[in-house]
Order: sequence, then structure tokens, then C-alpha cells
Amino acid sequence: AHHTSTKPTGAPGGRGSGAQKKTTLPHYLCTMLHNTNLGLPLLRTVVPLDLLRPALMPQSRVVAAGSCFATEMGQKLAQLRFQVLNNPFGTLFHPAAAAHLFDVTLGAVPQAHEGYLVRDGAYVHPAYHSKLAAADSSLLEHMIDAAHHDLDLALKEADWLIWTWGTALGQHLQPGSDPVANCHKLPQRLFESRRWSVDEVSARVEGTLNQLLGRYPQLHVLLSVSPVRYLRETARGNNLSKSVLLLAADRITTAFSGRVHYFGAYELLLDELRDYRWFSDDMLHPSAQAVDYIWQRLSQTWCSDETLAFIKDTERVNKFLAHRPLLAGDAHSESLAQAVGQYREKYPFADIQMP
Repeated sequence: AHHTSTKPTGAPGGRGSGAQKKTTLPHYLCTMLHNTNLGLPLLRTVVPLDLLRPALMPQSRVVAAGSCFATEMGQKLAQLRFQVLNNPFGTLFHPAAAAHLFDVTLGAVPQAHEGYLVRDGAYVHPAYHSKLAAADSSLLEHMIDAAHHDLDLALKEADWLIWTWGTALGQHLQPGSDPVANCHKLPQRLFESRRWSVDEVSARVEGTLNQLLGRYPQLHVLLSVSPVRYLRETARGNNLSKSVLLLAADRITTAFSGRVHYFGAYELLLDELRDYRWFSDDMLHPSAQAVDYIWQRLSQTWCSDETLAFIKDTERVNKFLAHRPLLAGDAHSESLAQAVGQYREKYPFADIQMP
């Protein structure tokens, strides 16, 4: 739990004996990481992460749902040619908004066939993100039905559900209802804005997970709190909201120990990286480098050795596919075809196409 370093005794330039004196740094203060180029110590707090088991395998199937950070992780998995369904309903910030759509997929609550809105000439529904929009209500209803059908099929075969929570602040069209997924630019006066309590979030999610894990007995859930800062709630409001989510996530992982697992994406950005250089230009979302770093930490705790080898091979063939030679010719095409063929032979389950 401690890091021990050494330094010579005696004042600089003095007649010290040159003996080495041990200096102990508590782990909770910093971890010493030595820069091999400069020989200088870099100070940072390393967030310990629990191993996630069962490990992610090359053949594993994954569903990502929830906030935009779930979409980021889903995109990473898709780029690495894992079998993933990525946020089929679009971004869902509040855990109860996502829980409602899981319940519809499970048949626990009926799908709404009314309440459609027209925004910029397109039909949308407040229970769904604007990703689901259509020229008329019947087409939108068909799109919504298809999204629920796709999710049910994916969950039947999925090994993992990545579920990321963004905020505990719900926007309600009706008192006592689940929060909407998206306000679709309707006037704020139409909504009741209310921060859910830890008890409310825990109870709502627990009800959905009881049915979800019962219907899909092979499924494990990877729960995380989004590190994206929602400053429209004010800085204090954002912190209060994240606190609710963190406490509720702790309750849920305890209640469903062995089936629901926590990954500290929020802690990695806010405690380990902890600097505005790791944020994008809006100072709210993690930068591309931060997302890459968080993915690397996730893969270290989640992936088997076989999966890490699969990722390495996939990155190699992806780089080959992205390469554009100065002179396109038979030699390059043959080399590319050979590389793709070898990859397909080794990983027949991975979706890869020649350009």
C-alpha cells in the first residue's frame, strides 16, 4: 500500500556518507511513475479497479445502453470488431428512462402508441431519443417496434450489458411518471424537473434488473456512472446528481453481487486523470485521449489474455485496411486480401469486409 523511494542523505555538496535513506509515500496520496526519458517522477493517484469476471472473450456479445459514454464504449467495441448492439434507443441520460424501455422490451409495461410529437417536420416520441425520428407516426412506430425487437434478440445472446447512468435529474411530463428520454426542444414549462433520490433510483433499477436477469440468465451487467459533467444542472447540482447515482450504483451492485459489476469510469476521469487537458473543447465531455485511456483501463480489468491478443490482431488488420498506398496495385491488393483472409480464418465470428 506504500511506495518506497530512496534519496542520498546529507546536504547538497556536503560531506554526507552517501547512504540511501528510505522515503515512504502513502498510496492514497500518489503513485510514483518514473519517466524513463527524463528520470523525473510523475505524481498521480491511480484508481484501483476490480477484475471483471467472467472475462470478455473475443466471441462475447455486448449490448451498450444509457448515456453518451455508453455509446463511446460501444463504438470502441465495434471498431475492434466485437459483436455489439450500441444504444438502440439513442442516448438515455436518466437510469429510469432506460429502465422504462427495458421494461417495454420485456413486456412488463405496454409500449406507448400515442404521445407522438412533431419537431422540425419529423415525428418523435418523448420516451425515445431523436435518433428515432420519422416522416410520419406509423413509420416511427415501426422503427420503435424494430428497436425493441432488436434489443430482445441481442439480449437473448448477450454476455454483457454496459449500462451507463448520466444524471439523476429527471424531466417529467406527468407527475409520478418515469422521466422522458428527450425533451425534443419542447418548452421547459411543460416539464417538472426533479432530482431523484437514492432510494428512488435504486428501487426503479432493481425492479427492472430482477426481470432482466431473470429473462436472460446468461447476462452480466457492467454498471458505470458517466464522467460527463452536466453543468446545465449547475456545478453543485451536477455533483449532487452524480452522488445520487454513485450511491445507487453501490446499492445495486451489492444487491446483485456476481451479476452486476461496477466500473469506475467516473473515478478514472475525475480522480485519476483529474485535469482539464483530458476534456474536450466544451470542458464537459472527456477528450478522445481520455476515452482511449479509460478503454485501456477497462480492457486491463475485463479482457482475457486471448481477448487482448484478438484486440492486437484487430488493430493490426484495421490499420492495414485504413492504409492507402501511393500507387494502388495488385501487390497491395494481394497483401491486403491475404491479411484479411488470415484474420477471418482465425476469427470467423468477427465482421470484416474488404474495402
